[in-house]
Amino acid sequence: MVFVEKLSLVINSLDPLSVKSDFSRVYVPDCVIEGKTRVILVLESPHTQEVKQGFPLAGNSGKEVSKLLDKLIFQQDSPLNRPVGAYISEKYPLFQGIGLLNICPIPMQTVCYDPVLQERYGSWLRCLAILRGAPSSKKRKDPQLQTLETMILADLKERIEQAGSETLLIPCGNVARAFLDKAGIQTEMNLVPHPSFGQWSRAGNLKILQNMTDQIVKALNSPVSGAHGAG
Repeated sequence: MVFVEKLSLVINSLDPLSVKSDFSRVYVPDCVIEGKTRVILVLESPHTQEVKQGFPLAGNSGKEVSKLLDKLIFQQDSPLNRPVGAYISEKYPLFQGIGLLNICPIPMQTVCYDPVLQERYGSWLRCLAILRGAPSSKKRKDPQLQTLETMILADLKERIEQAGSETLLIPCGNVARAFLDKAGIQTEMNLVPHPSFGQWSRAGNLKILQNMTDQIVKALNSPVSGAHGAG
Protein backbone atom coordinates (compact mmCIF):
# COMPACT_ATOMS: atom_id res chain seq x y z
CA MET A 1 0.00 0.00 0.00
CA VAL A 2 2.51 2.57 -1.15
CA PHE A 3 -0.22 5.17 -1.59
CA VAL A 4 -1.25 4.90 2.07
CA GLU A 5 2.39 5.21 3.14
CA LYS A 6 2.72 8.42 1.14
CA LEU A 7 -0.57 9.74 2.51
CA SER A 8 0.62 9.21 6.08
CA LEU A 9 3.55 11.54 5.33
CA VAL A 10 1.29 14.18 3.80
CA ILE A 11 -1.13 14.14 6.76
CA ASN A 12 1.75 14.89 9.10
CA SER A 13 -0.32 16.41 11.90
CA LEU A 14 -1.43 12.94 13.04
CA ASP A 15 0.41 9.78 14.05
CA PRO A 16 1.58 8.07 10.80
CA LEU A 17 0.69 4.60 12.09
CA SER A 18 -2.87 5.72 12.84
CA VAL A 19 -3.21 7.32 9.41
CA LYS A 20 -1.97 4.17 7.68
CA SER A 21 -4.31 2.00 9.74
CA ASP A 22 -7.33 4.21 9.03
CA PHE A 23 -6.84 4.55 5.29
CA SER A 24 -5.82 0.92 4.82
CA ARG A 25 -9.47 0.13 5.61
CA VAL A 26 -10.67 1.99 2.52
CA TYR A 27 -7.73 1.40 0.18
CA VAL A 28 -8.54 -0.51 -3.01
CA PRO A 29 -5.56 -1.90 -4.98
CA ASP A 30 -5.30 -1.85 -8.76
CA CYS A 31 -6.03 -4.95 -10.81
CA VAL A 32 -2.88 -4.71 -12.94
CA ILE A 33 -0.24 -7.37 -13.58
CA GLU A 34 3.07 -5.78 -14.52
CA GLY A 35 4.26 -7.02 -17.91
CA LYS A 36 1.02 -8.89 -18.63
CA THR A 37 -1.74 -6.28 -18.59
CA ARG A 38 -2.19 -4.87 -22.10
CA VAL A 39 -5.26 -2.68 -21.54
CA ILE A 40 -6.16 -0.62 -18.47
CA LEU A 41 -9.55 0.94 -17.82
CA VAL A 42 -8.67 4.02 -15.78
CA LEU A 43 -11.36 5.00 -13.29
CA GLU A 44 -11.81 7.76 -10.74
CA SER A 45 -11.79 6.31 -7.22
CA PRO A 46 -13.41 3.53 -5.18
CA HIS A 47 -17.01 3.79 -3.96
CA THR A 48 -18.73 1.83 -1.21
CA GLN A 49 -18.95 -1.49 -3.08
CA GLU A 50 -15.31 -1.28 -4.14
CA VAL A 51 -14.23 -0.68 -0.53
CA LYS A 52 -16.40 -3.59 0.63
CA GLN A 53 -15.20 -6.04 -2.03
CA GLY A 54 -11.59 -4.85 -2.28
CA PHE A 55 -11.32 -4.37 -6.05
CA PRO A 56 -12.27 -1.69 -8.63
CA LEU A 57 -15.61 -1.73 -10.48
CA ALA A 58 -17.29 -3.97 -7.95
CA GLY A 59 -20.83 -2.58 -8.20
CA ASN A 60 -23.41 -1.73 -10.83
CA SER A 61 -20.88 0.15 -12.96
CA GLY A 62 -18.80 -3.01 -13.05
CA LYS A 63 -21.80 -4.99 -14.26
CA GLU A 64 -22.32 -2.45 -17.04
CA VAL A 65 -18.73 -2.98 -18.20
CA SER A 66 -19.07 -6.78 -18.17
CA LYS A 67 -22.31 -6.53 -20.14
CA LEU A 68 -20.82 -4.31 -22.82
CA LEU A 69 -17.57 -6.28 -23.21
CA ASP A 70 -19.63 -9.46 -23.49
CA LYS A 71 -21.87 -7.91 -26.16
CA LEU A 72 -19.13 -6.36 -28.29
CA ILE A 73 -16.14 -8.66 -27.70
CA PHE A 74 -16.69 -11.96 -25.91
CA GLN A 75 -20.24 -12.91 -27.00
CA GLN A 76 -20.61 -15.73 -24.48
CA ASP A 77 -23.50 -18.19 -24.55
CA SER A 78 -24.06 -17.54 -20.85
CA PRO A 79 -24.23 -13.81 -20.01
CA LEU A 80 -21.45 -12.25 -17.97
CA ASN A 81 -23.60 -10.91 -15.14
CA ARG A 82 -20.99 -10.21 -12.46
CA PRO A 83 -19.04 -6.96 -12.03
CA VAL A 84 -15.98 -6.84 -14.27
CA GLY A 85 -13.78 -6.25 -11.22
CA ALA A 86 -14.77 -9.65 -9.86
CA TYR A 87 -13.75 -11.41 -13.08
CA ILE A 88 -10.44 -9.57 -13.34
CA SER A 89 -9.50 -9.86 -9.67
CA GLU A 90 -10.15 -13.61 -9.85
CA LYS A 91 -8.04 -13.86 -13.03
CA TYR A 92 -10.95 -15.14 -15.11
CA PRO A 93 -9.28 -16.32 -18.38
CA LEU A 94 -11.64 -14.38 -20.64
CA PHE A 95 -10.37 -11.09 -19.18
CA GLN A 96 -6.67 -11.93 -19.38
CA GLY A 97 -4.70 -8.83 -20.34
CA ILE A 98 -7.34 -6.35 -19.13
CA GLY A 99 -6.67 -4.34 -15.97
CA LEU A 100 -8.38 -1.77 -13.77
CA LEU A 101 -6.82 1.23 -12.06
CA ASN A 102 -8.26 4.09 -10.03
CA ILE A 103 -6.74 7.57 -10.29
CA CYS A 104 -6.99 7.68 -6.51
CA PRO A 105 -7.04 4.28 -4.72
CA ILE A 106 -8.98 5.65 -1.73
CA PRO A 107 -12.49 7.13 -2.03
CA MET A 108 -12.77 10.75 -3.11
CA GLN A 109 -16.38 10.95 -1.88
CA THR A 110 -16.88 11.61 1.83
CA VAL A 111 -19.95 9.36 2.00
CA CYS A 112 -17.66 6.33 1.61
CA TYR A 113 -16.04 7.00 5.01
CA ASP A 114 -17.54 6.13 8.37
CA PRO A 115 -18.44 8.98 10.77
CA VAL A 116 -15.27 8.51 12.84
CA LEU A 117 -12.99 8.95 9.82
CA GLN A 118 -15.11 11.85 8.55
CA GLU A 119 -14.56 13.68 11.83
CA ARG A 120 -10.88 12.77 12.12
CA TYR A 121 -9.92 13.69 8.55
CA GLY A 122 -12.62 16.23 7.70
CA SER A 123 -10.43 18.81 5.95
CA TRP A 124 -8.53 16.16 3.98
CA LEU A 125 -11.73 14.45 2.83
CA ARG A 126 -13.08 17.82 1.74
CA CYS A 127 -9.92 18.28 -0.33
CA LEU A 128 -10.50 14.93 -2.04
CA ALA A 129 -14.08 15.96 -2.83
CA ILE A 130 -12.87 19.26 -4.30
CA LEU A 131 -10.30 17.49 -6.49
CA ARG A 132 -13.03 15.18 -7.75
CA GLY A 133 -15.47 18.02 -8.36
CA ALA A 134 -13.02 20.28 -10.19
CA PRO A 135 -10.32 17.97 -11.57
CA SER A 136 -9.23 20.30 -14.38
CA SER A 137 -8.61 23.34 -12.19
CA LYS A 138 -5.18 24.78 -12.96
CA LYS A 139 -4.65 26.62 -9.68
CA ARG A 140 -4.98 25.22 -6.17
CA LYS A 141 -4.69 28.15 -3.76
CA ASP A 142 -5.16 26.03 -0.65
CA PRO A 143 -1.74 24.56 0.31
CA GLN A 144 -3.40 21.43 1.72
CA LEU A 145 -5.28 20.89 -1.53
CA GLN A 146 -2.16 21.49 -3.59
CA THR A 147 -0.09 19.07 -1.50
CA LEU A 148 -2.70 16.31 -1.80
CA GLU A 149 -3.11 16.74 -5.55
CA THR A 150 0.66 16.68 -6.09
CA MET A 151 0.93 13.44 -4.14
CA ILE A 152 -1.94 11.79 -6.03
CA LEU A 153 -0.47 12.78 -9.41
CA ALA A 154 3.01 11.52 -8.53
CA ASP A 155 1.62 8.22 -7.29
CA LEU A 156 -0.58 7.87 -10.39
CA LYS A 157 2.34 8.47 -12.73
CA GLU A 158 4.43 5.88 -10.89
CA ARG A 159 1.70 3.22 -11.11
CA ILE A 160 1.09 3.89 -14.81
CA GLU A 161 4.81 3.64 -15.57
CA GLN A 162 5.00 0.31 -13.73
CA ALA A 163 2.27 -1.06 -16.01
CA GLY A 164 4.55 -0.64 -19.04
CA SER A 165 4.81 1.79 -21.95
CA GLU A 166 2.91 -0.47 -24.34
CA THR A 167 -0.24 -0.60 -22.23
CA LEU A 168 -3.36 0.92 -23.80
CA LEU A 169 -4.89 3.36 -21.34
CA ILE A 170 -8.62 4.04 -21.51
CA PRO A 171 -9.65 6.87 -19.16
CA CYS A 172 -13.32 6.48 -18.29
CA GLY A 173 -14.91 9.83 -17.47
CA ASN A 174 -13.80 13.41 -16.96
CA VAL A 175 -11.95 12.91 -13.67
CA ALA A 176 -9.74 10.16 -15.05
CA ARG A 177 -9.00 12.16 -18.20
CA ALA A 178 -8.14 15.32 -16.26
CA PHE A 179 -5.76 13.56 -13.87
CA LEU A 180 -3.95 11.68 -16.63
CA ASP A 181 -3.52 14.96 -18.47
CA LYS A 182 -2.17 16.71 -15.37
CA ALA A 183 0.26 13.85 -14.79
CA GLY A 184 1.56 14.28 -18.34
CA ILE A 185 0.34 10.86 -19.42
CA GLN A 186 -0.76 10.69 -23.03
CA THR A 187 -3.61 8.58 -24.35
CA GLU A 188 -5.58 8.60 -27.59
CA MET A 189 -8.78 7.37 -25.94
CA ASN A 190 -10.31 10.60 -24.67
CA LEU A 191 -14.07 10.32 -25.13
CA VAL A 192 -15.08 7.20 -23.20
CA PRO A 193 -17.69 8.00 -20.52
CA HIS A 194 -17.65 6.64 -17.01
CA PRO A 195 -19.79 3.47 -16.83
CA SER A 196 -21.93 4.81 -13.97
CA PHE A 197 -25.61 5.73 -14.34
CA GLY A 198 -26.07 3.45 -17.34
CA GLN A 199 -23.85 5.53 -19.61
CA TRP A 200 -22.43 2.41 -21.27
CA SER A 201 -25.95 1.31 -22.20
CA ARG A 202 -26.98 4.53 -23.96
CA ALA A 203 -27.41 4.40 -27.71
CA GLY A 204 -25.70 7.78 -28.05
CA ASN A 205 -22.46 6.36 -26.67
CA LEU A 206 -22.43 3.18 -28.76
CA LYS A 207 -20.10 4.50 -31.47
CA ILE A 208 -17.52 5.63 -28.92
CA LEU A 209 -17.74 2.34 -27.04
CA GLN A 210 -17.52 0.31 -30.25
CA ASN A 211 -14.31 2.13 -31.12
CA MET A 212 -13.05 1.47 -27.59
CA THR A 213 -13.69 -2.27 -27.85
CA ASP A 214 -12.06 -2.37 -31.29
CA GLN A 215 -8.94 -0.85 -29.72
CA ILE A 216 -9.09 -3.31 -26.84
CA VAL A 217 -9.18 -6.28 -29.23
CA LYS A 218 -6.29 -4.81 -31.21
CA ALA A 219 -4.20 -4.27 -28.08
CA LEU A 220 -4.88 -7.76 -26.77
CA ASN A 221 -4.04 -9.50 -30.02
CA SER A 222 -1.15 -7.58 -31.54
CA PRO A 223 2.07 -5.87 -30.39
CA VAL A 224 1.55 -2.28 -29.33
CA SER A 225 4.35 0.29 -29.32
CA GLY A 226 4.19 3.66 -27.62
CA ALA A 227 0.54 3.50 -26.58
CA HIS A 228 1.21 6.13 -23.96
CA GLY A 229 4.03 8.02 -22.38
CA ALA A 230 4.97 10.81 -20.04
CA GLY A 231 5.27 14.25 -21.53
